[in-house]
Amino acid sequence: MNYADFILYENTYDADQAVSIYKGETYTLNDYREEVDRILRFFQDHHFQKNRSAMLVLDDSPACIALYLACIRYGIVPVLTTPLSLDPVLEMGLQSSDATYLFTGEQQERPAFYDRVRAITVGKGLKADPLRLTLRNPETVIPERFVDAEECAYFLMTSGSSGIPKIVMHSHPAFPDTNRNYAVDTLHITEKDSIYSVSKMCFGYGLANNLFFSLLNGAVALLDETPFSPEHFFRLLDDFHPTVFFCIPSGYRMILDYLEQHPDQLSKLDSIRIYISSGEPLSKQLASEWKKTTGKYISNNMGSSESSAVLFDEGHDESLGSAGWPVKGTSVRLEGPDGKEADTGVLYFSSKGNFIGYRNNPEANAAVIFDGWFRTGDVFRRDANGCYWGLGREDNMLKYHAMWVSPAEVEQKILSFGHIRQAAVYKMTVDQHDLLAASIVPEDDFAGVPALKAYLQSEIELYKCPEQIDVLEQFPLNSNGKTDYPVLKQRIEALLRQHL
Repeated sequence: MNYADFILYENTYDADQAVSIYKGETYTLNDYREEVDRILRFFQDHHFQKNRSAMLVLDDSPACIALYLACIRYGIVPVLTTPLSLDPVLEMGLQSSDATYLFTGEQQERPAFYDRVRAITVGKGLKADPLRLTLRNPETVIPERFVDAEECAYFLMTSGSSGIPKIVMHSHPAFPDTNRNYAVDTLHITEKDSIYSVSKMCFGYGLANNLFFSLLNGAVALLDETPFSPEHFFRLLDDFHPTVFFCIPSGYRMILDYLEQHPDQLSKLDSIRIYISSGEPLSKQLASEWKKTTGKYISNNMGSSESSAVLFDEGHDESLGSAGWPVKGTSVRLEGPDGKEADTGVLYFSSKGNFIGYRNNPEANAAVIFDGWFRTGDVFRRDANGCYWGLGREDNMLKYHAMWVSPAEVEQKILSFGHIRQAAVYKMTVDQHDLLAASIVPEDDFAGVPALKAYLQSEIELYKCPEQIDVLEQFPLNSNGKTDYPVLKQRIEALLRQHL
C-alpha cells in the first residue's frame, strides 16, 4: 500500500467537489491528482532518487499538499516544518531525517544548506498561477542517504516540548486506521463538513486536520497562511463557515478574551458543530468558561506525534478538565512506580496508528517502545468511570517524602483563587535546588501574589505550594503555539538572582 495512492484514489466521494479552499479558490481531489502527476514528471525528468527523504519548509497551501502527496507516491519520505524555523532547528531536522531534498518557498530560500541537499524552490499555484518547481543547485554532489520509502510513508518532527525535537516515522497503513477510528467514528467528519484548523500542517495536529481528514473524507478545509489571531479568525468567518474547529487551549482563551470585548461577534460561531482542543492540557476553568459563553463544549483530544488521537472527551460537565476516555482502536494502561498496572501512573498506549520509531535514535526508541506499547512520560489518574485525568509530565513532577506533586493539580487550585486567567506550574532547578514555580496571568481584580500564596497554603499541602510566583501580562508562546516554558523558567531564575 502507498499512502498517497490511498488518499488520492481509494475514496468514494465525488472527486470534483472541493476539498480545499485557498485565497478564495477551491481545489478538488481531481485538481490534486493532476498536480501530483505533473510533479512526478518533474521528479522523473530531473532524475530524483527514490528511497530518500525530503524536508518541506512551506506554508499551508494547495502546492504544499500536492508536493507532499507527490513525494510519498514517488517514493520520497516527506517531513514538513514551519518556514519560521531557525537555521539551527532546520539543521537538526535535515540531519535527523537524512534529507536529500529541501523544498522551500521562493521567498524563504535557505542557501546555507545548498552544499548538502538538493534544493528546490516552490512557486505557489495550481490554478491561476501554475505551480513552479526550480532546482537551485543541480551541479552539487549530494551524498546518498537511504530511507526505506516502502516501510515509511512520512516523517513528523516533534515540537520538542519535552526535550530535543525528534523525527517520528509513520508507516503507510497507520493513518487510514486512525482516520476511521477518530475522524469518522469519533468526530463524525463527512463530506458535508468544513474544517478550520488553527494549527498548521507543519505540525502533526494541523497535518491531520487540513490534509488527511479533508482528503480522506471529502470535507473541505480552509488553508490559511496567516498566523492565528481572533481578529483574523472572525473576519474569515464572514465568508467561511466551518462546522469543525480545531484549536489549542491558548487559542480558545484568546477567542474568549476577544468575545468579551466584541460580544456581537458570537453569532459568527453558529456554524460550528464541534470544537476540538489538543496540543496542551485543557483546563477545567477554560472549558467551563467556553461552555458558559458559547453554549457548547470543547471536545478534548490528548494526542501525540507518535500516534495522533489517544484519549478523547466529547464534553461533559463531570469530566471538564480531563483527557477523557481511550479513542476507539487504542489500548491504554497506566504503570505505577513499581512497574505494575495502577490507577495512577505513566500512560502507555498501543494502536495500529502507532509510529514505527524515531529516526536515527535507538536510545530514544529503547526508552519508549515496549512490545508495541509507547511510553508517553505523561502521568495520569484513572477514575472509577474509566476517565483519565492528566497530572503532568513525569519529568516535571516533584517528589517529597515519596509523594508526587502534580503541576496540573496545583494549576487548578491557583485558578480557583479567582481573577486569574492562566496558570502554569513547573519544576525547575536553580543552584542544584529543585523547586516548584508558577507563572500566572491575572485579571484586573486579582488580589495579589501574597494573598494567592496564603490561599494556597490554606487549601493544599505546604509542599505543593509554589516557592516562586511570577506575574505576566500574557504567556510567551513557542513556534508551535504552546506555552514557552524555557522563557518562563528564565524569568523565575532572574527573580531569584535579584534576591541573592
